[in-house]
Amino acid sequence: MPGPNVDVGTALAVFIDGQAANALDTPATDYPVAADAVRALPGVTTSGPAAFSFYEDKRDTSTKQGVISEKREASLALECYAYMTTVGTAPDWWDLLLYGGWQQQTGPAATTVTGVTSTTTVIALTTAAGITVKGCAEISGELRRITAVDAAGAPNTITVTPALSSAPVATTTVSFGITAYPKDARADDQDALTGWAGNNRSMERFVGWVIDTLNLSMGGTGAAKITASGPARERNLLYSTALSAGINDAVTTIPVDDGTACPADASATNPFYFEVGTEVLKIIAVSGNNWTSDTRGVYAHGGAAAAHLEDAEVFPAVPTGTYAGTPAPATSGQIILNGDDMQLGEVSLACEMGVVPREGQHGDKWAFSGYVLGMRSIKPSGNGSSFYDEAGVRMQEATNRTAIQFFAQQGGSSGAIIAFECPTVRLDFADYARGEDEVQIAMGGEAEGTSAGEDEIYIMVA
Repeated sequence: MPGPNVDVGTALAVFIDGQAANALDTPATDYPVAADAVRALPGVTTSGPAAFSFYEDKRDTSTKQGVISEKREASLALECYAYMTTVGTAPDWWDLLLYGGWQQQTGPAATTVTGVTSTTTVIALTTAAGITVKGCAEISGELRRITAVDAAGAPNTITVTPALSSAPVATTTVSFGITAYPKDARADDQDALTGWAGNNRSMERFVGWVIDTLNLSMGGTGAAKITASGPARERNLLYSTALSAGINDAVTTIPVDDGTACPADASATNPFYFEVGTEVLKIIAVSGNNWTSDTRGVYAHGGAAAAHLEDAEVFPAVPTGTYAGTPAPATSGQIILNGDDMQLGEVSLACEMGVVPREGQHGDKWAFSGYVLGMRSIKPSGNGSSFYDEAGVRMQEATNRTAIQFFAQQGGSSGAIIAFECPTVRLDFADYARGEDEVQIAMGGEAEGTSAGEDEIYIMVA
């Protein structure tokens, strides 16, 4: 037998893919493809232990005896850099939003500013065709939400918020990114993802992964980061084993040392994939320490069918992902609160998406059987230097519960910008940290929307 094998942290690979509506039990696909990859940071956490309780009836001894199976719980949490790519192209992690309670607004190809005078909020364009409200525009490295469009006037114009640092001049390029904002129809859609998290010797698959928390952090010394977490309908664990006997290139019965390395519910409609040598096996049944493979050597991500010797390692197949873009750097950006440029060092956005889990049905082995929607909670916050004039204003706004606009952007180059805007935030704290060094301020609050709904938060990329 080969020596012990260990999972290597540097081999972490994460893939996500959106499931069909109202199909919490059905994986998005049998097996992830390269484009499903998300370059995750260390610290991916998973959970899906077997749940049980000991018998509680009295048996004339203090020794615990016997166990009763309980419904299992599963959850997945991951963190990734906010990798950005070409303007108008969704980044790798965007499915975390589209299948996590958000909808999107896209825009047309780039246009230019006309010779007609523009202001910092009303931009005169060569054409406004295809531009829509709730989209976003990137102008000279500043990303702004579009609040109004006039495609019939002379000239065509768009109105943006918050105001630009300066009015753009003629021939300035205006590009259009992608805006995400919440949707209230999620309870009907039953949005969910299939998530895969694997290393070199193991892989977990999470079916019906529902994101109930999504956070965005900016500033500090690093790149912008996205974190997402939530419960899953079920979790499957795959890990490495070895052939217990040699096989030729035609057999479909695969003898292994540990049959439990493949989930017992493998089937033709719910297969699992393992590698041996360069060949990928599609396992469609498990019977003790014998697996049944589908047709050998036909999978694009693996090599041709081949003979394999006894003790050859068999391990979960992890595809090679493709990744695009670069993280939005902390070396450029803006923080604008109610029209004031704030000298904060860091900002964050915490989005609780209102997921209320439903308890598993009677006879179901999994605790999470679906969800309904409660109220969302969107909380922006920031901290940094307490420049006395702006800080004092924020302190008073918090005291008075004054409604303010909260905007933050990281990155300043087209194709590497991420921003969020809450049109109305009620600050619920603005605190000074008073020590021997420079006084610091921390502030935050909760967003509110209008009666129209779905308008308390916008996340923009360009």
